[in-house]
Amino acid sequence: MDENWIEQVRLTLNQKSSEELRQIWEENDRTAWTDDAFEAIQRILEERGESIEPQALPAPLEVAQAAKSQERPGCVTAYALLTAIGIVLYALFSIIVAIAVGVDEAGMIEIGTMLVLTGLIIAVAVGLWRLQNWA
Repeated sequence: MDENWIEQVRLTLNQKSSEELRQIWEENDRTAWTDDAFEAIQRILEERGESIEPQALPAPLEVAQAAKSQERPGCVTAYALLTAIGIVLYALFSIIVAIAVGVDEAGMIEIGTMLVLTGLIIAVAVGLWRLQNWA
């Protein structure tokens, strides 16, 4: 651990009340606070003459992230579904119109481009459904 960094963190956290620091210590949320922050909190509370209990073992990072990733907002679900349904309907409509009107060489290129873009948009919809950051 970098002692200079811990000292900077300690100076910042020293402005919080002992009650706030004790709450952070007891929650032991390693996704919100770094090990350096917990080291600084321990030092501050000890300097203030506060007794501190040993921390409970934090949940593994993967478990904490999995718990957070399971919560998909309803608007994201709706957007993913509407995007996928909309692009599939658009692609089908475009193909039907192209067949009805007749397709020349330029029309085939247009349909191919549209199908590629349809695939990309469906990939984005699936990414949204799975809560991928890139989507």
